[in-house]
Amino acid sequence: LAPWVVTVVVMSSCCIMTSYASSTTVRKSVYLREDSNSGTIVEEISDVLNMRISRNRGQNFQQLSQKLITSNPNPSPEELVSWLSLDRVTGRVTLARRLDREELCVDSVVCSIRMQIYVHTSFRMVYLDVVIIDVNEHVPEFSSRYILINVSEDARPGDVISLDKYQAVDRDAGNNSILTYTLSQSNEFRLGQYFDETGSQHLHIEVVKQLDYEKKQLYRLTLTARDHGEPSLTNHVPLQVRVTDVNDNEPLFDRKEYSIVVREDAAPGYVVSRVHAVDHDEGRYGLVRYFIAGRNQGRMNGLFDIDHETGEVTLKKPLDREASNKLILFIEARDQDGLAPKVGRCRLVIHVTDVNDNQPIVSVSYIANHVGDTVYISESSPLKTFFAYVSAKDNDLESNGEVELMIETFIPTTRDDVGDDLIKSPDPYSSFVLNDDGMLGVGRALDRETQPRYVIQVTACDLGVNPLCTNRYIEVILLDENDHTPHFEHDIYNISMMEDTVVGTMVTTITATDGDKSNLPAMRLNHENQIVASTNGDVIYSVSGGDGSFSIDPKSGNIMLVRALDREQVSKWKIFVTARDRGEPMTSSSHCTLIVTVDDVNDNAPVFSNPPNDETTIYATILRDDVITRIQAVDYDEQSDLKYRLLSEDGVKQNKDINSTFVINSQTGDLRLNMSHEDLKSTLGLHTVTIEARDSGIPMLRSLRQLNVMVTERAQLPKHVINPPSDVGMGSSSLVIIIAALSAAMLVLIVVVIVIVVRCKRDTKTVRTYVAKDVKHDDVTGATYPDVTAATYHDVTDRKLNLIVTSDAERSTWGKSHARRPSTNYDTVSDVTSVSHNVITTSSQYQPTTTSGSVYEKVSWRMNIEIIIAERGVTRLSTQKPTSVTSQTTSQSHHDVDSGRGDSDQDVCVSDVTFERGTSHLCYVTNTQPRDHVNRCDEQCLLYGHSDACWMP
Repeated sequence: LAPWVVTVVVMSSCCIMTSYASSTTVRKSVYLREDSNSGTIVEEISDVLNMRISRNRGQNFQQLSQKLITSNPNPSPEELVSWLSLDRVTGRVTLARRLDREELCVDSVVCSIRMQIYVHTSFRMVYLDVVIIDVNEHVPEFSSRYILINVSEDARPGDVISLDKYQAVDRDAGNNSILTYTLSQSNEFRLGQYFDETGSQHLHIEVVKQLDYEKKQLYRLTLTARDHGEPSLTNHVPLQVRVTDVNDNEPLFDRKEYSIVVREDAAPGYVVSRVHAVDHDEGRYGLVRYFIAGRNQGRMNGLFDIDHETGEVTLKKPLDREASNKLILFIEARDQDGLAPKVGRCRLVIHVTDVNDNQPIVSVSYIANHVGDTVYISESSPLKTFFAYVSAKDNDLESNGEVELMIETFIPTTRDDVGDDLIKSPDPYSSFVLNDDGMLGVGRALDRETQPRYVIQVTACDLGVNPLCTNRYIEVILLDENDHTPHFEHDIYNISMMEDTVVGTMVTTITATDGDKSNLPAMRLNHENQIVASTNGDVIYSVSGGDGSFSIDPKSGNIMLVRALDREQVSKWKIFVTARDRGEPMTSSSHCTLIVTVDDVNDNAPVFSNPPNDETTIYATILRDDVITRIQAVDYDEQSDLKYRLLSEDGVKQNKDINSTFVINSQTGDLRLNMSHEDLKSTLGLHTVTIEARDSGIPMLRSLRQLNVMVTERAQLPKHVINPPSDVGMGSSSLVIIIAALSAAMLVLIVVVIVIVVRCKRDTKTVRTYVAKDVKHDDVTGATYPDVTAATYHDVTDRKLNLIVTSDAERSTWGKSHARRPSTNYDTVSDVTSVSHNVITTSSQYQPTTTSGSVYEKVSWRMNIEIIIAERGVTRLSTQKPTSVTSQTTSQSHHDVDSGRGDSDQDVCVSDVTFERGTSHLCYVTNTQPRDHVNRCDEQCLLYGHSDACWMP
């Protein structure tokens, strides 16, 4: 055959045999007695596998391992020895050596030898377990050759004596090691045995009959142990029970009762009597000792003592006939049996005779409130108010028991406990009395604030030959009554404090004294008739006035600042302090006045009153040295010496080296042009000036005001135009708010009155007109004004009018230098006035150009005015302006230029317009009269302004 065919066949055979072997593992268990001899056939492996053996092939079986299987955690060290042998050809397993189960597995329940055998012919694995069967070959063994136990003759039937420590041991396993015990025949004892829940065996003997030492002292028995093997094996041990003697005789006294007489003043150590007892037992059971019996009760236990050997009874403590005139003492006699001594008993009767040895006993029954011997009475108690009943007794007989009582009152000088060692002084006023009936009461008027505490010494003495006395102390504490009113040292207190004192600062302390506060601690009686600490002297404080700016601690009288002070509003406070006590009933209160003077602190910066706002535009002329305006400021602090200073001009800080355009009087605030300026005409135009007002306080405070000053060379100056404030500060002072509120209310009232008057006289008024003054442009402005093209009445009634104001200079230069700018309509409400009395001002970016002569010779002005008559007859003036133009108006802009003098006032500005740098400033006019009355206007109104004829009915 080809080599590859042989290889395939061999490999296939190996695979088949391997698969077969893996599925034919065999396990077999056999049993073998431990007493089997060497060479004993244990098993034939070929029979186990049911296979035929081929002796020609040589080795068929192979032992792989052999080990001992046991539950003993410490197996025998011989477990590595081969106990079984295997014939490798036949597969026969035989015993190689004799086995001893007790040596191999000790007391283990499991004991076997596992052999692992591999069969080459069939590729099988055989596990052979040889279980070693125990053979009952060991006899039970006792640990002792004989057993000796002692039993007292007083052992009762049913008592048991344990024999566990004497049990036998069988080294066999299983039933071969289980033992059963038997006891030889006995009428006095029987054997008991049992297994507990853990499987442990217990053994004991039980007393069946009462033993008697005097009859039999020793019992000889036999204890047998038998195992449960087949055949069973037994063993024996002698058991001796020895009966021990007990003390069974009691000591006997000569008499059951002894009677004697003793004086009650007998001293300790006095021998009262002697007792004697006899015990008929021998040895130590016949020796007797004497004891005071434990059955004695009360003071008898420590009153007497006895000599343990002789029986002499002695007195340990003094006797008291009054406590007991007859005493019975129980005495015991014991033998010296250490386990259970016998006891004999007798009693000693002692009769006590009387002597005067008892002090009187004082008894006090309190009528008033009291704690122990401390009694509480009111300081307002009237005379002969009784608070206690006092009595005394003496337990002695006859005159020794008769008692007399007396009292003495003392004033304690310390707060120590009341007693004989009290530091005291006699009461010269005899504040308390004791009547014949034993009633103790008040002897005079009392006052707690003068003397709050007394001590009454009650003395009781008997009438014996040698009298004995007893003192008892009663402490009398006077209860407080609310009979004093709080009192201030002064009626008026004056203090001063700075107005910047921090809230929470203690201003001062005002206290009042209450007479009930003296001699503390003080007690009082509440509504529940309980003694409590008195609050009659506790003063509580309250304040009124001060508008809630001050508070007072109700207990300490500390006055605190609870709201910030402002001297400028209130410079002096008057606070009323009330003091009341916490007594019951509450007395009238006391009052005092605290005057707080607030000292000024420089905490107010100057406030400008003129000009009231920043960016106010004023006018000045270089033609004369006039006061442009008077800067006015007010400082609400005391002694505020205000100084004014020109801080900057057109953003340039001023100093001595700069030739400024303006000067200001530091005292009066007068602002003028610097007429000594080198070139006054160079100062023409709009200037921004910053004025500083500062006070002289420490620290110095200042305020700044910024003005726009238009310097011209015109003789006639327009009125100042004041811009409203851009932001009304939330921190305005209360005074300004009040003034503004009152002014607004007054203004409303005036308007209402005017409206009523106008309506009432409406039908009776006559038309009055004002004749417009002939105004020459040269007289008013000192310069040549552009020509004005008049509009007709129809232009007005057609609701739109374009008014073009131009000059010859403008006609030649406007188109070249200025392009048309987008316009924004600004509508506001104002009264219509004469042209001669109103100034229409363009943005400051359109500054007048000066070449020669008048500053207004070459002015290019262009205005497109649109007058729109609204449905309600409102006339609005709209002017085209650059987009950056802003215009602000306030409610104060609604006023009339008519002064009531018959013509329009030249000194009255008809509109409130804020002049701001880089911004157009316009004067807007509005007619608020009904639409019908506007028809009365004519062309003259456009030139010279409206008259009353335009709107009057």
